[in-house]
Amino acid sequence: MLSLDSEQLHLEMKSFTEMVKIAKNYSKQSEEDEFVSSEVADSGAKRSELVGLADELRRIKTSLTTWMTDQLCVASIEGMAGIVVMVAGILSKAEKTVEYWNEVAEKRNSVFKDAYENIYEVLYPSYKNLPQHLKMYFLYMGIFPENYHIPISKLFRLWVAEGFLRISQTKVYEIMTVEWLEELVSRSIIIIPQRGSNYRFKTCKLHSAFWYLCIREAGSKKFPHIMNNYSDGFAEGIKDQRRLCIHNGVLFGIKDVYESMASVSALRSLLCTGPPHPYPVPVCFELRLLRVLDALAIRFYEFPAEALKLVHLRYLALTCNGSLPASISLLRSICFLIIRCHLSLRPPGEWLYLPNEIWDMQELVHLQIMGGNLPNPNGSVLENLLTLSDLNTRSCRKEVLEGVPRLKKLGIQIELEPDTDAAEPFSCFDLP
Repeated sequence: MLSLDSEQLHLEMKSFTEMVKIAKNYSKQSEEDEFVSSEVADSGAKRSELVGLADELRRIKTSLTTWMTDQLCVASIEGMAGIVVMVAGILSKAEKTVEYWNEVAEKRNSVFKDAYENIYEVLYPSYKNLPQHLKMYFLYMGIFPENYHIPISKLFRLWVAEGFLRISQTKVYEIMTVEWLEELVSRSIIIIPQRGSNYRFKTCKLHSAFWYLCIREAGSKKFPHIMNNYSDGFAEGIKDQRRLCIHNGVLFGIKDVYESMASVSALRSLLCTGPPHPYPVPVCFELRLLRVLDALAIRFYEFPAEALKLVHLRYLALTCNGSLPASISLLRSICFLIIRCHLSLRPPGEWLYLPNEIWDMQELVHLQIMGGNLPNPNGSVLENLLTLSDLNTRSCRKEVLEGVPRLKKLGIQIELEPDTDAAEPFSCFDLP
């Protein structure tokens, strides 16, 4: 993919190796400091200050070499030799002073950001030459943070909910999705860090350099708008966005940013894909045209009643405790309903009981309720439901299974003896 002159590569890697040696030799430099300190002691210099300098040099050396090793391992594993070459070029031209290395050690990824800027022009043709449909799927992956392992199943569900794929041909598009991902793998744009037992794709992730390109291109095309800091909430053209992706849940708690997000009246998708936020924050339920709301990373103590006003929702994913209200059936367009709960707030053995009205939600394709207990259907049938996941064993009754005749996948969750160290209950019977 990258066309590199062999002699240039050799020279760049040689100079990069020299930079690494400089960092590793800081410990030797500290010994020289001790020698200098003995010579200048007679002139009244304080030995403690020189010892402090030596300690600082050792700290910089340790921090810098650890960081560089980690970054280079990632770049090498992902096959992005060009990034290594770019970093080598930047470092070889840098001023070789303690102040510079200290700046690199403190800012951590500044050098790699410069390298990504430099390599953007090299990688752009790979993106430009993609078929149009692959460009759309590639840009959509920018909703996930860098180095995020994206579950293929979640990606597929989001694409269906967004309207990229038709539900009526779900199985066909599952096969096509894998084929499209294989094509992106063959072009070295994404990698497959995890496969299932049958060697099928389980997760995928963008190469680091292509993630940077993805974010940059997605921003210029407003597909989608990524929000990671305060200034992102006031970016030019934000009111015209149709998709907002929140990588930092704290932003919901900042009044100015919240109001800016809530004012995007044409918004169709609100995706919170950053790390889980430990405390409740307000979410923009005023956005009445939303079709996709993924707020698994946001904590709710109970199911938010405001969500019931989002009647256009096709995809709803929340983390909350407490039972679902009977009025959940007001969301008649829902195809994908995913509810997780906080185990630390739920007493052992207490299950989430679902209302009878769940059987009125005829558009459901995927129902995933952590520890949920489905009531008897009383003759009702969910014709379109293909996946039942994370339910408790009490839901495995003849009456319930007769109400889901097209079921393709069943996942049952079993809670063992209380274990304070366990992150989640034991799950099994994840049957296709």
